[in-house]
Amino acid sequence: MNLKTSEGKQEFITEKLSTQLTEVSDKYGKVLVDELISRLEDTIKDFNGEMNILFEDLKQKELKRQKMLDKIKSEKNLVKEAEVDKNKNGQSVSEWEKRLEEIEKEDKE
Repeated sequence: MNLKTSEGKQEFITEKLSTQLTEVSDKYGKVLVDELISRLEDTIKDFNGEMNILFEDLKQKELKRQKMLDKIKSEKNLVKEAEVDKNKNGQSVSEWEKRLEEIEKEDKE
């Protein structure tokens, strides 16, 4: 039995669970084994549901983090561009001022 593969792990768990359930069944009866199986299934469903929620939250937070990082990078680039672009008086021209100039040029045309 190879525990490095998914099938091997599944086989191991099934074998161990079967052994344990047989012992419980012999001692306590079928009704308690059925209740135990039902509770195990509920626990696994709850766990899977919680893990799905956690992973979705993680994905959303990562997307927000990436957007924020991109925004920070673009703002740094805008600052660098503003420093490079100097108007005739030696003052820096902001990105907003550039956009206004472009709009004014378009209006004149």
